[in-house]
Amino acid sequence: MSQSTLRNNFYRIATLIIDHGADVMRSLLDQFIRKKYNSLKDFVSKNQHELYHQFKYDICCQCPRHYQRPDKQHISSWQMDTLFETNGPKLSCHKPNSKCEFCCSDVKPNLQISDLDIILLKFFLVTYFEEEFWRNCLADGVSFHNFLNNNKHDIFHLVQLNVPCCLCINNPDYTIMVATSKDRLTKIQWSAMFCTTDQQSAHSESCVADKNPCSVSATRGINQSSCNGRARMTILSKFCTMMKHIDELVQARNTIYAHAIKGEIADDNFREIWHEIENSILYLAKITNTELEITQRILNCENVYRRKLCVWRCNV
Repeated sequence: MSQSTLRNNFYRIATLIIDHGADVMRSLLDQFIRKKYNSLKDFVSKNQHELYHQFKYDICCQCPRHYQRPDKQHISSWQMDTLFETNGPKLSCHKPNSKCEFCCSDVKPNLQISDLDIILLKFFLVTYFEEEFWRNCLADGVSFHNFLNNNKHDIFHLVQLNVPCCLCINNPDYTIMVATSKDRLTKIQWSAMFCTTDQQSAHSESCVADKNPCSVSATRGINQSSCNGRARMTILSKFCTMMKHIDELVQARNTIYAHAIKGEIADDNFREIWHEIENSILYLAKITNTELEITQRILNCENVYRRKLCVWRCNV
């Protein structure tokens, strides 16, 4: 396979992610913002203090006493520079003795959703519109209580990653959900979601009391807010289709070009990667009613590269 073909595959995938993957996430964010805010600028402005502390941990002049700042910062300096004025006047509430960078900076007046990169888009979506993901996850009016009962076997294997339970033995075709230590739920989180209903029920000999979902049911009266943030995000990442497709686009961005060692992709890998990314883009496009537009844009993208490839082959 020629180097030109390998590089062509790389550029096609990068274009699919940057031009179309990010755009469909922008449409999704725009749709969610319009439900709660007047505009993107209004959204950023009303969440300004929290956004600042997603960039910098230091106490700023607007921190109330005992304000709990995030343990981990998610916004970079250049992303803050996208959102806020760096050299302009501060907001009227700003205390002059504060020298914190970006503290009380005004939102850029010409800020557009097209200015946001895919990482910032995901952060905004997941952090500020969690309810939209639960709406997608709990389809057809299913309660969180029933959702937990329906999926307790899968959820159990987010606590015990590689420990078979008696349900696994009784269902030999069951495939344990793929998870890593990063996805793991703690026993405390499991205990908050489920309570034991019948410890004396008959199980297989390999069934250990605290290592099985067989005799538990969802805690009565439980809802999403009963779980801590990490548990909620873990569950959404595994069970929410919308979240999975967003994660797919971000992961593709990281794998294909953000952390790439070489700007090349083999044909076999290209077809598989293209198919996965395209599926994610079109799923999100359905939610924003832009499926026809996005489909046409992807087809145009494919046709442009095919024409370029034909011209290149004719000149060889």
